[in-house]
Amino acid sequence: MNKTKHQAFVVQTVNRSEINFADYNPRKIDELNKKALKKAIKTDGLVETPVWNKRTGNLVSGHQRLTILDELERNQNYKLDVAVIDVDLPVRQAGEKAEVALNVKLNNASMQGHYDYDALLDLSQDYDLNLTEDMGFSEYDMQFLDEFSELYKEPESVTLTKEQTEQIKADRKRIRQEDKEEFTPNFYFVVACKDREEKDEIFKAYNLPLYEKTMTLEELKRWAKGEKQ
Repeated sequence: MNKTKHQAFVVQTVNRSEINFADYNPRKIDELNKKALKKAIKTDGLVETPVWNKRTGNLVSGHQRLTILDELERNQNYKLDVAVIDVDLPVRQAGEKAEVALNVKLNNASMQGHYDYDALLDLSQDYDLNLTEDMGFSEYDMQFLDEFSELYKEPESVTLTKEQTEQIKADRKRIRQEDKEEFTPNFYFVVACKDREEKDEIFKAYNLPLYEKTMTLEELKRWAKGEKQ
């Protein structure tokens, strides 16, 4: 069987000291997710090779993982396997910018598909997996996964019963049907807050009830004026 012609890397063992963090890397990680990543690497090990551009010495993908490895090793005097690529310099003013573009594309969530949340719920139930401890979802993630947000208390607590799973799936089906019948993207927008505290601050500033998830424009106006009903 022939090897695919589309593979653009070779795996090679290099010294950690040869790898530079890309100063332009736009990816950041908060302490909560960093803690979860560190726990995952300590538990499962490094199961994916970082991507390193030998032409520049820059790390193209794997900054957070390498940061964790440095902490676990307590120095940078170690070797590791990397996916070695050879692409053009990330010139900012002119010329090719292949490395920069690749850095973003490798971490672009929209290019990596999306969750089928019903399937995710089934997995958590069928394999007795905890959404935070086993799957790595954070409180921030839970705020976007509306179905889980009310269940989130502490990272150790998000384990769903079969009844909860079925209820969530039923609610999702109902909400999807309501959205299909009543809304189109032209008639609503979503405001994403960085955390729950920021969301609560906004709601308090506009006199909105903290338990609300959706409301009409007229309801928003009434609450903002203090009329409520």
